[in-house]
Amino acid sequence: MERTEVARDGWRDFCNEFSRRHGGWQVDISTISTRLLEQDPDAEAAAQRLSHDAAFHGIALEGAAEAPVLTVSAGEPPQHLDHRVGGPRHLWLEKRGVAVRGLRIDDASGQSTLLRFRVPAVPEEVDGVASH
Repeated sequence: MERTEVARDGWRDFCNEFSRRHGGWQVDISTISTRLLEQDPDAEAAAQRLSHDAAFHGIALEGAAEAPVLTVSAGEPPQHLDHRVGGPRHLWLEKRGVAVRGLRIDDASGQSTLLRFRVPAVPEEVDGVASH
């Protein structure tokens, strides 16, 4: 898997574009210790699942520059999830080849939030397939 860090000064534009391109895709959202994930990439299987097979609504950057919050939204009521990540330190785009696998957000508390698309894909190949 290839992981590319998104430059902090580009987070807002990246989040807007990522949300536009991937809205409606099926995702799993989970959290895990960043340290555990760095020591053993297979540890992801033990992550605490927050949402499963939910329609991705988007990721948004909120708050002031000195106290940003990234909010990941997915699912429909009554299982709708707005997962807020305070103190984000790193935002990573993860791919498998050219297919987008999802995102990883590492926060100041030592936790990572993982957004994983159920089926990694190239956005251009599914444009118009997912309903918004």
